[in-house]
Amino acid sequence: MMPTTFREACCERFGVGPEAFEDAVLRHCLYPHARPVARLLRRRARRGYFDPDLDLIRAVAECTGLSAMAATLNVHRYHHADAGFWRGLLRVRLSGRRLMDLGAELLP
Repeated sequence: MMPTTFREACCERFGVGPEAFEDAVLRHCLYPHARPVARLLRRRARRGYFDPDLDLIRAVAECTGLSAMAATLNVHRYHHADAGFWRGLLRVRLSGRRLMDLGAELLP
């Protein structure tokens, strides 16, 4: 049997299809205080604001274990610094810790 990927495990956990995987993981892994602001940013102000976060979610989608997720997350952190007022200071972004916690919960 093939190992379960992060995408498959998340789709099963959240009860969504593969097309809704990225949005479901993003919503789950946002900092709680960022959720109301995130809705506004995605709908009105800056539609591409969460592109780095969605890129990370796509990058970990096919991971089958935590070590691969951690390595992908470290590469992402190196190449995508969370700078600026919204992403850095206010942390309106995906939480790497929440993403890893979700992976630890879902992957063997």
